[in-house]
Amino acid sequence: MRMNRKRNRGFTLVELLVALALAGIVSTAIYNIFFSSNKVYVEQEQVVGLQQDLRAGVDLMVREIRMAGFDPDNIRIATGTALGLVEATRDTIEFTFDTDGNGVAETIRYAVTGGNLTRNGEILVRNVDALGFAYAYEQGSDVATTPAPPAGNRNIIWVTGTAALNRSLDTNDDGQIDAGDTAGGNPVAAVTLDRVRAVRVWLLARTERTDSQFSDSRTYVVADRRVTPADNFRRRLLTTTLRCRNLGL
Repeated sequence: MRMNRKRNRGFTLVELLVALALAGIVSTAIYNIFFSSNKVYVEQEQVVGLQQDLRAGVDLMVREIRMAGFDPDNIRIATGTALGLVEATRDTIEFTFDTDGNGVAETIRYAVTGGNLTRNGEILVRNVDALGFAYAYEQGSDVATTPAPPAGNRNIIWVTGTAALNRSLDTNDDGQIDAGDTAGGNPVAAVTLDRVRAVRVWLLARTERTDSQFSDSRTYVVADRRVTPADNFRRRLLTTTLRCRNLGL
């Protein structure tokens, strides 16, 4: 009988406290793992969504800018006005073409409005920090500058501006527009928009929410600007160069 009473005894208070403490430690560890994993998942989901939006926006811009001046029905002859670039600034581009061949010119305008990339006022990419354009123009049949580039600089000259495209961006003569170049560059002669032959595009955007564990200390090159946010947003910068196949025909 004594053996049965010992065998049926419950847990002592000390045993219960130890068990509760161990359960608390395990639960806390599980919660921390779940919280960290969920945080990483949300952050990566934001970055992936940002990259997809950026690619979609830049791809559409590239396709349409490349078609600037497309005029299969010779609207130029009928109206006396050539299709092509209408406005070309450091952060805005507007152009005309006739992509559907109906004899009617379409006007497309890309700009940043209210912190978003817009196409004719419609939002394409949200949370845009900067949009940049640079333009290469030609002298004769070659992409060059007018007059000839400064001594030692024989690369394509990329410029920004509106009526007067007057800034050389590749100041260190390495064929790239990057942080090694001096903003502003060397002045070159003004040119007209009908002589632009290539366009370079930059689009810098950020995630919708901040990440308290992340600090963005990078300096981003966007055309002739340097953008240093110094905040907790994650960012992506897409850059591409395209030749306008229908300009100068």
